Amino acid sequence: MSLLAAQVRWLFFDLGNTLVDEGAATEFRIGHLADRFARHGRRCSAEDIQRAFEAASAEFAPRAITRALEKLTDDPDLRQ
Repeated sequence: MSLLAAQVRWLFFDLGNTLVDEGAATEFRIGHLADRFARHGRRCSAEDIQRAFEAASAEFAPRAITRALEKLTDDPDLRQ
């Protein structure tokens, strides 16, 4: 066992706002996505984006953003 491993007594995992509030970062990402949709002439509300993320999470999608975008649009250019 390495010296570092011998000194580690606790290991914490923050799984969704347990230790760190991610609310502001999430709001920023959702706003950014809504702006991107608007730039491409597509209306997509923050609520629609939030629901798409929640659905992707409920499906345990490995990349929630990718799955959420698949739910929001069929346009491959917009997904990029």
